[in-house]
Amino acid sequence: MSSRRSVLRAIAAGYLVVAVFGVGYFVARLGADESMQVSSIVGAMLAAPLAVAFLGDRLSKVAAFGITVELARFERTIDRSIAVALAETQYFSGRDDLITKVREVAQKPDLQLVEINLRNEPYWWSTRIYLQAALLESFARNVQRIVFVEGDTARRFVGMASPSAVRYAFGGSQPALEQVRAAVWLAAAVAESDAPDAALEPIVHTWAASTFDDHIEIDARRLIGAAELTHVMGRDLERSSIEWSGKEDDTLRRLVVAESGPFVAIVEQDRLQSVVDAADYTRQVALDAIRHAR
Repeated sequence: MSSRRSVLRAIAAGYLVVAVFGVGYFVARLGADESMQVSSIVGAMLAAPLAVAFLGDRLSKVAAFGITVELARFERTIDRSIAVALAETQYFSGRDDLITKVREVAQKPDLQLVEINLRNEPYWWSTRIYLQAALLESFARNVQRIVFVEGDTARRFVGMASPSAVRYAFGGSQPALEQVRAAVWLAAAVAESDAPDAALEPIVHTWAASTFDDHIEIDARRLIGAAELTHVMGRDLERSSIEWSGKEDDTLRRLVVAESGPFVAIVEQDRLQSVVDAADYTRQVALDAIRHAR
């Protein structure tokens, strides 16, 4: 009888998890700007922790069934090519390469992460970090996070944020950026053809020639390092990470499941090792645990 009750409890918990996922998905879809992918993430992040809570210590027994979910399956590729091309445009020509790289990233629907290395000293122009975020937001909507590291080859993790969050934060810090964006994007849209990204080229070529509160870009820009980025982004910068000892174990997996965001940085002595899709990972762990709890 107790075994039967356990089965019924597991089934009921599974249905409740599905129901919570459905509610979260539906609510997220009410927003006109929410994509199906974003809505799925919202639903998963609401439902998966509930599944883990219902399963209790069963989660630790998943490995005993030979179905341990490996984190490596959920590591996401990080693109650095846009940042390299964009850095070159700060001091000399290289705009065509930037246009090419943005288009290449946009044509890879599975590519969700791009990286900006802030280097050792404040190097990046605030205007160009803003431009990258705005370009990704408009032309590469598959990109979910801009990942910030520092220290050149040391690649110490600083934090990450969505392109929209980066754009809004820097635009709030320097309102002239939003004003220039509105004018440049509008002019490019008027001139664009039927091609979806036809406005990309005129935007990139016009940006550097724009004036920001009557100043040319090099006089309007602020140099951004890790400290400056943290100050500008505030709470919108996702700074949490999980320290990795070099061995994947149940503790590491539990920490990933406990994360509240859709992505989690895995670091070793502050050096970024990988970024894991925590939403997909947690959902898979919950589904496997429910399946073997019956």
